[in-house]
Amino acid sequence: MKQDTDSYKIPSEINTILIIDDDEFNRAILNNLFSGSYAIMEAENGKEGLEAVFQNRHRLCAILLDVVMPEMSGLEVLRRLKEADILERIPVFLITSVVDTAIRQGYDLGAMDVISKPIVPYLVLRRVNSVIELFQVRRKLEHRVEDQEAELLEKTRQILELNQGMIESLSAAIEFRNEESGGHVRRIHDITALLLSETDFCPGLTDEEIENIALASIMHDVGKIAIPDSILGKPGKLTPEEFEIMKTHTIRGGELLEHITQLQHYGAYQYAYDIARHHHERWDGNGYPDRLKGGEISPWAQVVSIADVYDALSCKRIYKDAFPRETVLEMIRTGQCGTFNPRLLDCFFRVEPKLAALYEKLKDEQYEELTLDTSVREKLESAGIDVAGALERFMGNDALLERFLKKFPDDPNYGKLTAAIENQDQESALTAAHTLKGVCGNLAMNQLFELLSRQVAAFRAGDWQTAVDLMPPISAAYRRITGEILTLK
Repeated sequence: MKQDTDSYKIPSEINTILIIDDDEFNRAILNNLFSGSYAIMEAENGKEGLEAVFQNRHRLCAILLDVVMPEMSGLEVLRRLKEADILERIPVFLITSVVDTAIRQGYDLGAMDVISKPIVPYLVLRRVNSVIELFQVRRKLEHRVEDQEAELLEKTRQILELNQGMIESLSAAIEFRNEESGGHVRRIHDITALLLSETDFCPGLTDEEIENIALASIMHDVGKIAIPDSILGKPGKLTPEEFEIMKTHTIRGGELLEHITQLQHYGAYQYAYDIARHHHERWDGNGYPDRLKGGEISPWAQVVSIADVYDALSCKRIYKDAFPRETVLEMIRTGQCGTFNPRLLDCFFRVEPKLAALYEKLKDEQYEELTLDTSVREKLESAGIDVAGALERFMGNDALLERFLKKFPDDPNYGKLTAAIENQDQESALTAAHTLKGVCGNLAMNQLFELLSRQVAAFRAGDWQTAVDLMPPISAAYRRITGEILTLK
């Protein structure tokens, strides 16, 4: 199966991802995700991982770092990397199943992002690739700016060329970072250009101005770089608190563009900031973040706004399926996604048939789902394993999934958990339950994962008795799963 990253290229000398995780299952899944595009190094504890960083810092383009590990915790590794100024050059992603004070501490120390367990492959691919892309762009920018200082006239010309490439790089990063399909920003570009060039909504614009606005439109969601994984990739409806955080992507996008000073020399910049900050404003003043209304909203922000809504409704997202074309048009016409300028709506509906043609060949990005033998699949599912979900995490590689299912009965953490409970060793029990929970999550053992999640929560809350009382159902679920897996041998 061809991965999203096939077309992604980085300098050959900086192409290695270091995975630091004591869980073999996690390392295998992450290795499988990234080995097609990057060289992979692995370390099974924090101390070993730290040594690997210092020995290979000039080769590393990213570090995937587990939080809970023996020898040295992920937070301690992160602290030492910060002290050594490593984080300025190499992005670090924390791997965890719990968002707690430790994770907030990780962000404070300089972690770039969090990879949640169980791992969702396409989200992890996009988020890691996007950040690597941004770091590579920054490196290129620094080198190019240094070179350009020699000749003033040549510098001006090269900066313009550089910024064009920077915008294109940012757009690629946004595609990977966002939960949406990789073609989202390209379609926004095309819709924006079509509305501006084939309607009279913005009369008097030159071809160059239209192209600059379309180019700026691809950065409308650049602020989502700053939105936590747990919110950006959430498959269900956001809570009010989560939605308030999601809304901040408009502000963060504007802030990010403000700090890329070299970009300000380029023609698209004058539109990019406005679009990033105001593409969620609405004609009646009920949008965000500034609650602009009517003519207070720039025409280009209005155009990108309706383009964004049209694409969001027309395409499958992590939290919903695509709506039929008739439903999309009705929702826009009746203001179900906010009110738009009546004149803009007239222009939009005039060109919408051409827009619809852009979507006729659109196919939702899906990972090819390979299946195990039907009878085997049924047995595994009856034991509490979501085979389809597990295959997704293994990028459709059924052979790899089967291999790691067969390794599961040999995983020592269930034995460690039972022994720790017998010895009333709460710290060891928490560590074993936490690690086993992560393994079960990645293998889509949903029932067992849920039970262990409750047990981990009880341990963290100091509720020893509740945690102990959960052992009988945990043991029963564990035995059902291992019993069916053993029949595969």
